[in-house]
Amino acid sequence: MSGGAAGPAAIVVERESCSHFRCQETLRRVDAVLSRCVDHFNPKRLGPEWRNYCIYSDRYLPESAMSAEHVIPRSLGGSRATVIRCSKAINSRLGHEIDGKLANDTLIMFGRRDADARGNSGQKPKALLKRTTAWKSGELMGNVQPRYNIEVPGGNQSAIVYDTRTGKYLPPTAFNDTGFVFTMNTDSEVRSKFLAKTLLGMGWKLFGESFLSTEPIGSLRWKIGTRDNPGTSLYYLDQFTIGENSPVENAFQRLQDQVTRPNRTTALVRHTEFGLEWSMSCVGHFVGSLIYPTRRWLLPTGVAMNGGLLVTVARDRLLFESVEPFSAPWAGAGG
Repeated sequence: MSGGAAGPAAIVVERESCSHFRCQETLRRVDAVLSRCVDHFNPKRLGPEWRNYCIYSDRYLPESAMSAEHVIPRSLGGSRATVIRCSKAINSRLGHEIDGKLANDTLIMFGRRDADARGNSGQKPKALLKRTTAWKSGELMGNVQPRYNIEVPGGNQSAIVYDTRTGKYLPPTAFNDTGFVFTMNTDSEVRSKFLAKTLLGMGWKLFGESFLSTEPIGSLRWKIGTRDNPGTSLYYLDQFTIGENSPVENAFQRLQDQVTRPNRTTALVRHTEFGLEWSMSCVGHFVGSLIYPTRRWLLPTGVAMNGGLLVTVARDRLLFESVEPFSAPWAGAGG
């Protein structure tokens, strides 16, 4: 399935048409930045007959029921390059139930702050720890109630502490001898739904009708709540679901290292013996990895089994880079 040798390294980016010489020169310089790249890969251009098709629901809808959807929202490092058209109602629901919840994930929240990943409001993102508990040595934890919201600025700035009981901000010196206890807001179910949603949307954007004809596509729709029948099982891993001393721990760590780039939003797609693997990092923090059990080959010829395509989201384009084969962390990992 993966025969053929790759040609000379070259990057192909999705871009808006531009005839301005300086813009073209800028894009050519971008093309020269990455040295290990996939030759001759272009996202599929969908014809006008697909304009009112919603990949999430597998339905054609009236123009008035459609809207532009950021498959990867701006608040998670998405851009104009991650936009498709879909059902307006589904767009709103997925934004609330999946995207919005992931944006408030504790680790992702710190990544958004550092990457200045602003959502539709345009407001500067904050790293905010809610309902934390102030605890001093000698106190019983059971006697202390969570009452403080703490904003953690970047750099060397002091934390800003708000007492929800009194409605006042506290001076930094008030907690020189005090520690704080907070609960990590991480939800692997939300993360797995985000992986299913982005694979549906970006799979459609990248591979077009070839992706649409993959056998278990209904299982992705079931995962995001737009289909009743679960169909084929999906398999998901993140740093919170993998067991301690797991036999695949080293392979999983390598997967994270291959996907994650500081302050960037990236996806790695590759064919493995277990199926199509879709892994994502948002604003520099690994989200998770999903196995989509299709045997249909979607990547360009010249990309070997267990090798892949790293997709980096830029402001108005997608950058594609080849990844050399490495072991898949799924044998014995569970489902």
